Amino acid sequence: MTMRKEPRSLQEQFDAMDTRLLLERYRRGGLVPDALSALLSVLEGRGFTSDRLNHTEDAREGRHRIDQAVNAQRFRLKKVGLAFNSLFFPVCWFFLLSAIPVIGNYLMLGFVSLMGCSVNEAQAHPCSLLGWDLADVAYGYVVDAFLEGAANPLLAGWALEKFLISGLGIAWLMVVSILYIAKRRMRRQIERMVASTDG
Repeated sequence: MTMRKEPRSLQEQFDAMDTRLLLERYRRGGLVPDALSALLSVLEGRGFTSDRLNHTEDAREGRHRIDQAVNAQRFRLKKVGLAFNSLFFPVCWFFLLSAIPVIGNYLMLGFVSLMGCSVNEAQAHPCSLLGWDLADVAYGYVVDAFLEGAANPLLAGWALEKFLISGLGIAWLMVVSILYIAKRRMRRQIERMVASTDG
């Protein structure tokens, strides 16, 4: 017949546990006063005074708050980046493609037609989009179609220049610049926040 072992005291149970487990148990909280007292006694025996435990807990909470702030800032950066990409790249691609022979002619003349402007080789017809005058550019692409788009790079540069000095182009440039600056500032802010948690 085997004898039943007496249950070990809380102090003995905690003494047998790894320090990391004890610290995690302390952080989770919810211990009854006797268990908390025994746990603190064991931790103090291992060099963790109550001041050190409180300091460690404060540092952990501070890091958690910074991590939350970094994640929120990264989410905002993602939204700003998406807005920048949605505005910047389609316009760039439009002017790059309009510089390619034949493809540029179809692209620019199709765009002008979609705006409801008349296009023919007889003369330039009035055509503007929010202050961006496309009449001469469209006429240049019509005439250049007979040269199989040889002058498309020059026409695309001319169209881009007219776009950038138009009301639409200035508004686009301002919004894109603001988004780009915001992106850079947010990135720097995130880097500083991450550096502060690592330091």
